[in-house]
Amino acid sequence: MKSCSRMLLGIWTVWILMACLITGCTLGYTGREDAAAEPVQRPESPHQTVQGIIVNKEVVDEHHRILVVTNVTSKDLREYSSEEIIKQAMEERTIAWYTLTDKTAYDTYSIGERIRVTSGPLVLLSQPPVLDAVKIEVSDSGSSHP
Repeated sequence: MKSCSRMLLGIWTVWILMACLITGCTLGYTGREDAAAEPVQRPESPHQTVQGIIVNKEVVDEHHRILVVTNVTSKDLREYSSEEIIKQAMEERTIAWYTLTDKTAYDTYSIGERIRVTSGPLVLLSQPPVLDAVKIEVSDSGSSHP
């Protein structure tokens, strides 16, 4: 019975550690430490609009996705490589993939373009997370694509 309890404790511990590694959580971190100090838009919660720059595009299993970073400027894009920008954004959790329902919208927007995207439900909890894009528009003009 003792060895069974130890085995269950070991399995439970490994499961918790794996969950923390997958979600990026740390012990004692509630996710609210910076909420009052920094009212920056984050792509982590669904149904919100964020403003950012497209840093990558891809098609996965016929799903068209754009990778949007919310803490980058056009100047950063000129001075730093995409890899550096993406790495920094992943550390700061200011990056997310948005799945587009319309291939036309995917073809319309290009890497380096500043956009506003309204997210739908969370599709995949990963790093960076994958969300559905409900609405996407260029920040500088009024055109929008559902």
